[in-house]
Amino acid sequence: MTSPRSSPESGIFGDSSSEDAGARIGRPSDARPEDARGDQPEHKDGSGPGIIRAIIGDVRGKGLQAVSTVCLVVGAFRHEAGQAATLAELADRLNDAITREKDPGNPDHVESFVTALLVEIRPGATEASLLSRGHTAPYLLNDGHVAMVEPKTPGLPLGMDLPTVDGTTRPDTVALPLDATLLLVTDGITEARDRNGTFYDPRAALARIRPSTPRELVDALTRSVTYWTGGRRQDDIAVLALKPVPRAPELLGRA
Repeated sequence: MTSPRSSPESGIFGDSSSEDAGARIGRPSDARPEDARGDQPEHKDGSGPGIIRAIIGDVRGKGLQAVSTVCLVVGAFRHEAGQAATLAELADRLNDAITREKDPGNPDHVESFVTALLVEIRPGATEASLLSRGHTAPYLLNDGHVAMVEPKTPGLPLGMDLPTVDGTTRPDTVALPLDATLLLVTDGITEARDRNGTFYDPRAALARIRPSTPRELVDALTRSVTYWTGGRRQDDIAVLALKPVPRAPELLGRA
């Protein structure tokens, strides 16, 4: 995996895996430092051969503090994704990494948290495991149908340092046939508005998109949101599309 293509001032980044990981990721080049919120897509090989784990998240706040938290979460994810036995354990390790770095005397640190959605796809599997920590629900596209995949047991955002009811958040399992695509987004997509204040409807837009690859899906959705908002950047966005292939999941993201 290469180093992240980002600047110290920007909370938007992209990364690329090695070719044998069966995954690709990209980002636009027009992110403005003053808009940086920390929307983040990232992926890495999981704890076993051919396992792909991915994360998409949104850091509370803006500016350099958000960027610092992005770097922390991404670094922890890269280190822990191949070590944690389960998604729940991975989420706990990321949560611990964030809470360890908090300065009790800094109000920005105390109030900082990260919504995140973790995904795991095993080689040859026709299902994906999802673990939500307060993040926007993903969409499942299959044979022209679009469905929002709401978590059965949503957890608290990372870094809130509050106990869950049973001590952990259990992942959900969603069917992911070879012709289906799992689409992860941040609220920069779901809360985009036109000049009249009308919210963008991802499901309606996705129902009209007929992409042949994850890259085409991400690009088409990004263009659709840009058209809806009249080109005005109201919030940073991150989009991650995962489509299973016979040997390894194909993955592409834009933030």
